Amino acid sequence: MNASGFFPHGYCLQWNPPLITLYVVTDAIIALSYYSIPAALFLLAYRSREGLRVQPLLILFGMFIAFCGGGHAIDIASLWTPVYWLKGVWNAGTAVASIATAIVLVPRVMEFVRMPEAAEKLRQEKTELLEQQSLVRAVLDSTLEGIVLQDETGQTILYNSAAQRILSSDGVPRVDWSGHHGSDEDVVRLANGRLVERSTRKVPGYGQLFVMRDITERHAAEEERLRLERVIQTMKQGFAIIAAPAGIIMSTNPSFDALYRSAPGELIGKPFVSLLQGEQTNREKAHHAIREHVVREAYWDGDITARRVDGTDFIAQSRFNVHSGGDQTLFSLIQVDVTDQRRLETESREFQEKMIETARLESVGLLAGGVAHDFNNLLTGILGNGTLVFDRISPSSPLREPISDLITATERAADLTRQLLAYSGKGRFVMGVLSIDDLLRETSDLVRMSIPRTVELQVLPGTRSLTVEADRTQMQQLFMNLIINGAEAIGEGRPGTVSVRTRAETIPAPVDGIAAGTYAVIEVEDNGSGMDEATLKRIFEPFFTTKFTGRGLGLAAALGIVNGHHGTLRVQSKPGLGTLFRVLLPASDAALPEPPPVSAATITAPLAVQNEPCTVLVIDDEQPVRSAARNALKFHGYEVLDAADGNRGLEIFRERASEIAVVLLDMTMPLMDGKEALRQIYAVRADARVILSSGFNEAEAIGKFAGLRLTGFLQKPYTAAELEQKIRIAMEG
Repeated sequence: MNASGFFPHGYCLQWNPPLITLYVVTDAIIALSYYSIPAALFLLAYRSREGLRVQPLLILFGMFIAFCGGGHAIDIASLWTPVYWLKGVWNAGTAVASIATAIVLVPRVMEFVRMPEAAEKLRQEKTELLEQQSLVRAVLDSTLEGIVLQDETGQTILYNSAAQRILSSDGVPRVDWSGHHGSDEDVVRLANGRLVERSTRKVPGYGQLFVMRDITERHAAEEERLRLERVIQTMKQGFAIIAAPAGIIMSTNPSFDALYRSAPGELIGKPFVSLLQGEQTNREKAHHAIREHVVREAYWDGDITARRVDGTDFIAQSRFNVHSGGDQTLFSLIQVDVTDQRRLETESREFQEKMIETARLESVGLLAGGVAHDFNNLLTGILGNGTLVFDRISPSSPLREPISDLITATERAADLTRQLLAYSGKGRFVMGVLSIDDLLRETSDLVRMSIPRTVELQVLPGTRSLTVEADRTQMQQLFMNLIINGAEAIGEGRPGTVSVRTRAETIPAPVDGIAAGTYAVIEVEDNGSGMDEATLKRIFEPFFTTKFTGRGLGLAAALGIVNGHHGTLRVQSKPGLGTLFRVLLPASDAALPEPPPVSAATITAPLAVQNEPCTVLVIDDEQPVRSAARNALKFHGYEVLDAADGNRGLEIFRERASEIAVVLLDMTMPLMDGKEALRQIYAVRADARVILSSGFNEAEAIGKFAGLRLTGFLQKPYTAAELEQKIRIAMEG
C-alpha cells in the first residue's frame, strides 16, 4: 500500500512469479505491437500528405492505437506501483482518441466500402490512358513530319519514328537549331544531306516542339521536272501532250508551234485529229488506228501527213508514247518535219533503181556484145566458106539449094547478131545528117506491110524540120522496131492505132540523166493492152518477150541504137491504157548533104602502087575466120598468109613486107591487140594498106583507132564476095 492507500496490482496476483511474468511479457508484447501500428500509420500519413482526405484519419487512428499501447505499458507498471489515477487519465485520453477516430471514421466507412469500385475505375482509367498513349504514339509514328519535344534543358521528352529517319538517328533524336526560334519556318540542309522544311513551337510547361518535313525527294523531283520542262521547251523537235482517248492537245512546246506555224498556245484545247491532212472520215480513221496501236503497244512510230494552220501540208515523222497518271491516260507526241528528207529518199531510191537497172542492162549489153562478137567470128567462117562453095559449084548442082539455105540461115543468124550488137551499142554505124521526118515517111511505107491491116499507122510530123546526126540504117531499124512493137501490142484482128509524132524540145538544164540542149523527139504511141510494172522493168532485156513467136530483141536493139547515138529512150505504160515510147536524139544544125554520106572507113589516101604482089596477110585469133578468108582469097587468085595473133602477124609482115599488098587485121586479139599491131606495121612500112575487121560497129572501131590511117573497114560476118571486093578496092587504092 502506498500513501494513496492503493495496493499494487501484483498484490492482487499474490506476487505469483509465473503469473507476474506472464502479465509483464504479454503486456509488453501488446504495447510494442500497438506502437508499431501507429508508427506505420504516421509514416503512411506523411508519405500521403498530399491526400488530405486520408491523412487526418490515419493520424487519429494512429493516436488511438498509441493510447491503447500506452495503457498496456501502464498495466505493467501498475503491477508494482498503484498508478491507477494515471491509468484512469490515460484511459480518458484513449476514450477521447477513440471518440475522435470514430467521429472521423464513420463518414468514411462508405468510402471504404466503395474502395474496390474506385480501384476498378482507376484501373480502367489507367487502361484508357495507356490506350490513348498508344494511339498518340501510333499517330505520331504515322505522320510524315518529324516531331521532337525537348524540355528547357534540351533533353528529348517525346519524338516519333519520322524524326529518327529524317535525323538519321538510331536512338533518341536530339535537335540543336541554335538561332531558330518561335514559329519561324524555313528550309535547311541537314548535316546528313537531307533537305527539310522546319518550324519551332513553344509548348508551355514542357519546352520546345520541333517539327520537320523531309522534302529531299520532292525537291529533286521538282528540279527534275523543271529540267525536263526546260529540255522540252528548248528541244528542236515538236513536242505535245495529248489527253486520251479524246485526243485533245493539252500542251505544246515552241518547236511544235513553229512546226504548225501557230501562235504559242493556239493549238491547246484543239483535237489532234484536226492537225491531220485529208477528209474528216479518213482523218478520224487514222487517228483511231494510231490511238489503238498506242494503247495496245504503248507506242507508235511512223510518218503522218499533217496540215499546218496556214493550210500547207507536210510529212511529220511522229512518235507516240503512252503515260498513265492516276485515272488519266496521256499521250506524248514528238514530231519532226521530214518532207524534204522523204522527197530526197524517194528520189535517191528511184535514182538507185535506175542505176541498178542501167547497170543490169549494161552488164547484159556487155554479155550480148561479147556473145555477138564471138558468134560473128563463127558466122564469118560459115558465111565465107558457104558463099565460096556456092560460087564454085555448078548452077545445076543439087547441092546448090541446100547451100543457099545454109547461107540464108547464116545471114539470119548474122541479123540476130546485129540486133545484139545494136543493143550493146556496138552495131555498125555510118553517121550522117538525116531528116527525121523524111526517114519516118520512108520507114512507115516499108513497115505498113508488116503490121496487121486492122492497125492504123499515123505519122504526124512536127512543124519544124528535124535533123540529127545518125546512121540511116540504124534509125530505120529503130523506127521499125518501135512501130511493129506497138502494132503487136494491139493484137491480131483487133482495131487500134499506132501514132508517130515528132517535135523539137529544148531542155534548159540537165534532168533525169538528159543533158541540156535541143533534141529531136520521136513519140510512138499505141492504144494496145499496155504493160504492168514487172513487164516494164524487163522489156529492154535481150530475149525477153511476152509474144509467143517473138525473139525478144526488137526493143533491146532499139535501146542500144538510141544509146549508141547518145540519146534517151523513155517508156510509159499502164495495163489497158496503151504504151508510149519517147525517143530523144540530139538535134543537129548541119544542113542535109546532097549526096549520100560516105563512111569514113572507106576514105583513104590513094596509093600509087602498081604491079604489087597480090599477097594478103590475114591476122585473126579465130581459126574459122582465118580459114574462111584464106579459102575465099585463094579462090580469087590471092596468095594468103595468116597469123593467129598480133605478134606472129608482125613477124610475118617484117619478113615479107615488100610482098604483102593488104593486111586484113582483127581489132580484138590476145597478146597484142589490133591497135598496137597497126602501129608496129606502120613502123615497118608507112604505106601499108590495112583493112580493119571487127564484129563491132564501124564508128566504134574507127574511134578506137583515132590518129591511125585505115584503108578500109569490114564488119563480121562477111561473105567471100564482100571480102574480095574490099581487098580489090584496097588494091586499086
